[in-house]
Order: sequence, then C-alpha cells, then structure tokens
Amino acid sequence: HGRLEATLPGVRLDGSGSAAVARHVPRIISSLDSLCESIGELRGGSSYSLFSAPRGESVEGDIKRISAATPSSGAAIGATAVPHRFSAAAAAVSGTTVVWGGIEPIPLAAPSVSELAASGVSGACSGAVQVTFSGSDSAGTPYSTVRTFALPDYTPTALSPLIVYPDARATAIRVAVGALWVKVPLTASPDGRSAYYLAPDLLPVAISQSGSAAVPAANPPKLPIPGGMIVADAADPFMPRASAELPGGSIVAVAEGARSRSSWDFARRHFYLFATSGIYALSVGSRGAGLSVARISPAEVTAPAVAAMPQGVAAIAGGRLVMVSGSVVRTLADVDAGGATALGYDPSRGELWIGGPDAAATRVLADDGFIYERTPGVDALRGSGGRLWIAARGGVLRLTGTDEPEPAAASLVKIFWEGRAVAGGRG
Repeated sequence: HGRLEATLPGVRLDGSGSAAVARHVPRIISSLDSLCESIGELRGGSSYSLFSAPRGESVEGDIKRISAATPSSGAAIGATAVPHRFSAAAAAVSGTTVVWGGIEPIPLAAPSVSELAASGVSGACSGAVQVTFSGSDSAGTPYSTVRTFALPDYTPTALSPLIVYPDARATAIRVAVGALWVKVPLTASPDGRSAYYLAPDLLPVAISQSGSAAVPAANPPKLPIPGGMIVADAADPFMPRASAELPGGSIVAVAEGARSRSSWDFARRHFYLFATSGIYALSVGSRGAGLSVARISPAEVTAPAVAAMPQGVAAIAGGRLVMVSGSVVRTLADVDAGGATALGYDPSRGELWIGGPDAAATRVLADDGFIYERTPGVDALRGSGGRLWIAARGGVLRLTGTDEPEPAAASLVKIFWEGRAVAGGRG
C-alpha cells in the first residue's frame, strides 16, 4: 500500500497546534480541487489521481491560501464519483456531455485496513473493516459495508489520526484485528462529498478494545435519488462533473434538446428531463458548469418513452401525446396514449409509432396528421441507421418501413434479451 505525506503549515510534530488543524483540515478536504493540481494518474485494478499542492513562500502564506480556499459542492457527486459507482434510470448524450437521471448510488466497499493503518508489527492477522451509514432498512438494521482481510506478515496496531471516507453519509468506521477493535465517529465534510475523523491529539489511534472477532454482516445502503441527475463528460461518462436534484418526482427519461441559436447560450448543452413531477428543461455549460433546471410542464410522465423528431421531442405526458420544443410543451395529436410504453420515430416515412403491451393496438401518427392503427402490438421501438425497428409481441423483430403484411421469414428474429452498454471511460 502507499502512503500520503502531507505538510500542515503551522503545526509541529509534537502534536501542538491541534486547534489549527481542527480548523484547517475540513477545509482542505473540501477544497482539494482549488488547493491542488493534478500531476498524474495511477491505473491498475482501480484508478487514482495524484495531486500536488505547491508550497508557498511562507507558512503565513500557506495558511491564508487554505483559509481562502473555496469548498467544492455536490453531495450526489460524492456518493457516486469514483471510487463509488451508480446506476441510472435514463441517460442522454449531447456532443461531449452526458446526463444521467434517476440515480442510485452504489457505495464503495469499506476501505482496506492497509489504507487506514499508521503502525503495526510483524505477524499474521485477520479481521474486518466496517463502515456504518446513516439510515437503516425496514427491519431497523443500520446500513453498512464490510471488507474482510487476512495479512500474512503484518498486524496493524493503530490507525491514522486522519481518516477520510468518500461519502458524507458515512457515520463511523470500525476496524477489528483479531480480538481487538476500535471504532471512530465520522463527520460530514463541508462540501458534502466525504466524511472524516480527526484525532483530537493528532496521534495514531490505538486498536486496543477487546471484544468479539466475529465479522459483521454487510447491509449496503439502498438510498436512491429518483429525482437526481448527474452531468459528465462523454469521454469519461462515469466521473460526475455536476449534479442536481428535482424538488420532487422521479426521472424516467432524458432526451437531448436543440442547441440555442443565441450567441451567449450557443456553447451550452440542452436536455429535457421527463419525470413523474413534470417535464423540465436542463441547460449546462462546459464540464458541468452553470447547470440550471426549470419546469416547463406539470404533466406527469410515467413511461420512459420519448422520441426525437424534426419538430422536437415527443413524449407521453398526462396520458396524452405531447411535443416538447424549446420551452413549450403542446399536445401533438388528439390521441389517448394511456397505457402506451413505447415511442419511436421513423424518419424514412415521417411516422411516429406509439405502442406498448397494454395498448389495444399500435397507433401511428403520420407527418400529415393522419392517425391509424396497426397490429400486432409493440413491446419496444428502437431507431438505428435512419430506420425504426419493432420488437413485436411474441419476440419478433421487424422494420416499420415495410408494406408487407407479414415480413419474409428471413427477417423474423426471436428476441430473448435486450441490453445496452457504454464502452470507454470507467465502468
């Protein structure tokens, strides 16, 4: 394992100046982006960034720079950024920007004991590290993650006086080595991205409590953020740059919006968020800067069915077929879309297909406004290469652009599984 050596200006090795550390360390933890600059990256089983903070000309100058540092922001980022993971209900890409919606953080396992140990002795040992989070499941069991370990030639005897875990929801860390253990409380950092413990005397924390060596059962937190959204770069889609959360509702779909023609807004990317609390317009600048969200319709959206058309983005809201363009949401046609779960646009014919398992039949809206029905029903619609494919009932795949009542047998493909994966970046 590696070791990070840090210089705290104005603090002596004898432990004096602990009050200064208590003031500065939380700010340093929350302001690494502004205090440090990246000097490289280590890649292996995991990826780690290396940071360096150039020392000032004087201790007083360093202290002033720390005091003036600007904390980062975004608790959702802290709970989802590497080394954590996350799942999302929907996503869309516009240029170099990715927006994820309907977030559920997947927390990092408890840290390795080697990352926490400050001292130790020779000899084999085994044990476990447990991180406890705020909240509990329906049975009242607190949320936690656990990592077990077995070291062949090293036995930790004390933990570092400063421990940081990258999730502000963490409330304590317990380390058990053989029949000895120690538990330290964690405090949320000012930026909401992490939690930390700082020993009052700045000295290593001895692993000296005696007790059971039993490994506690893990109970990973399941704390979804249904109205949460994350903005990332397409080149690194799993590294959040900015985040926000709707005041209510769950995001079920995300779609790319048209770019603004205004000179001051041209460089920004635009998206639509479709949620159970309405339809929202999202605007974001480079690398997630200047994120803004505004509700443009209170109509409820429950199905992840959206389709991009030349006129805008079609969706099913409040049981009706609507078109979203700019900041305007209008009824596209007098079609009862209740029960529909799929939308797809066929550019070769100028047709919008509406379907779903609960729909009596598949309804088609032609570019001249004429509405007609087709059978069989549609389970899913997917556009590819300027053509629209139907996953029809019974697991049959077919194109919408055929006038044949039944396609040739060679074009029938049974569909047993459907999925999508993003290559590149971190995953």
